[in-house]
Amino acid sequence: MAIRYSVFGFLFLTTLACSRGVSTAGSPPDPRSSAQAEESRIVTGRSWMLIPDPTPRQYTSTTVTTIDLPGDSATLQDLVTLRTRFTISLSPSGSHSVSLVGSINEIAATAGSRIGPSLEQAFLPFRISGRVTSGRLTLDSVAGRPVATVSDCSNPALTVVPVIHRTIVVTPSALTTGQAWNDSTSATVCSGMVPVTLVVARNYLVLGEVSRRGLETILVERADRTSFTGEGAQAQHRIIITGSGTGVTRLYLNSESGQLVESEGEYRSDLTVMSSGRQQKFRQTVREAVFVEPFIK
Repeated sequence: MAIRYSVFGFLFLTTLACSRGVSTAGSPPDPRSSAQAEESRIVTGRSWMLIPDPTPRQYTSTTVTTIDLPGDSATLQDLVTLRTRFTISLSPSGSHSVSLVGSINEIAATAGSRIGPSLEQAFLPFRISGRVTSGRLTLDSVAGRPVATVSDCSNPALTVVPVIHRTIVVTPSALTTGQAWNDSTSATVCSGMVPVTLVVARNYLVLGEVSRRGLETILVERADRTSFTGEGAQAQHRIIITGSGTGVTRLYLNSESGQLVESEGEYRSDLTVMSSGRQQKFRQTVREAVFVEPFIK
């Protein structure tokens, strides 16, 4: 049971990366299909000067994860769906740094019978504040209490913090078609009751300008390479989690502020969970769609 719960909790990290009546229905779109449909509509040869906007924005994230589970004679599959609604406000706080104030307002999660029980009751809304400096997410306060690092994973809302982390896109102040840059990020978050450190190397490429639901947005492709490791106690068992993964995301950014308007991504990862001398390996594929409510310039 301890292994099953830890794996379920970890799905929220890699749907990497963290829901009140979400209106989005069905699975997130296949980003490969969206990319093919958009190629002819991308306007190239453009450039943009971005001015940060600290206005709070509410987002909805929907992730659908397919997990390959080892069986006695064959690989078994299960499905996890997570919908999260959250609010964030970003403000520049120095070179390569932004401050963050936000709240996780709603979480809705379901899992198939092979994974086990869904996410335990979270205490919502769950307010957080922190900063992102040179890619690293640091939480300064959680639920109104100051923190240095994540050490208490008793509130399941901490499990979905990576969703917020992925929504924060720190761009250069000026962008042009064909421009590329990279960064690396790290954060300590929760997988069930186990603190886990994520390290992500990310490469960005500006593809051009595209109309998205009536808005002119900057289309940026982001390629991620992730590693993660964690260790802790859960239900009197010592849990060790390790793994790695890759992903590609299409980011649609506000053409004036550079903040995220919408994104579609797909991630693949392999993870190993050790508990009480037992080791289990899992492979998962995640599709994630995020959009701001409502769409605004």
